[in-house]
Amino acid sequence: MDSNNPLPGIEHVSTPTTAKTIKELIFEELDTGNIGLWFSLPPVEIYPGLWLGNLFNAQDLHFRAHRNIQTIINCATYEAQPQLINIQTYMCLNCSDDIHYKILDNHFSYVYEMIDMSLEKGSNVLIHCQCGINRSVTLAIAYICMKTRCSIEKAIIDVFRVRPCILSNKGFRNQLFDWAAEQHWINYPYVQSVSLVEIQSEEEDEKPKAYKLITSTSE
Repeated sequence: MDSNNPLPGIEHVSTPTTAKTIKELIFEELDTGNIGLWFSLPPVEIYPGLWLGNLFNAQDLHFRAHRNIQTIINCATYEAQPQLINIQTYMCLNCSDDIHYKILDNHFSYVYEMIDMSLEKGSNVLIHCQCGINRSVTLAIAYICMKTRCSIEKAIIDVFRVRPCILSNKGFRNQLFDWAAEQHWINYPYVQSVSLVEIQSEEEDEKPKAYKLITSTSE
């Protein structure tokens, strides 16, 4: 009996690795995040002048003054409202953190305009929701994607690297990819490599400046 084929008459064939979509790999990467970090993480600047955080960050008067936050976009409900001291522009979207809630269809166009107008005036912007995980993150990522014309994958990974507790709402994840597909801001559709990100930096001790998706397609 062939030791490599213990059952005579049965041919053993190795199954090739199934190529995964970039979307599937991004979802797997997001699932490695720690949602519980939202309470301890500081607000992060994800685009020049645009800060992402949670309700506690929005209530931090020292942070707002130090970072020249003059515009606050609250993506949570009316109950989650910060103190509006020294704020020029405030918007509450009253969004629902529900997988079926059409957050981009309902809010993105005027959120984009509000961020752009504020930044053009020299006023920094804080976009937040209750925890800074889903609602504000979804709209902020869409803004980065449209503003910089980068792929949705890069925008998600860049934000995930500085805030590793985002997009637990899989409905919002799908909305981002569907929206980006309509705008043609999707990278290569199929990959074999499970290595999503290659960090590029001019010097080894510098903070990484860019992330590039690895897209090793199957032959």
